[in-house]
Amino acid sequence: MKLTKERMWWLQRFENRGWTVGHPNLAGIKKWDAHSAALVKMGLIEPDTEFGTANHRITEAGRSALRKEERG
Repeated sequence: MKLTKERMWWLQRFENRGWTVGHPNLAGIKKWDAHSAALVKMGLIEPDTEFGTANHRITEAGRSALRKEERG
């Protein structure tokens, strides 16, 4: 599975502002739910069971991917 630019943008939403939902206005939309599912499979986010099954939080692997992207 590939970390595309769009998936990277979505992953960044989990790091910023501490949201457990990547972007509250886009939650529940098939496209973004599919990106979330892909990021879970990649191990970059995980279900945040504290706030319900639709919510996710970034993992250390996800933070590492973001740092790698920032360095270029």
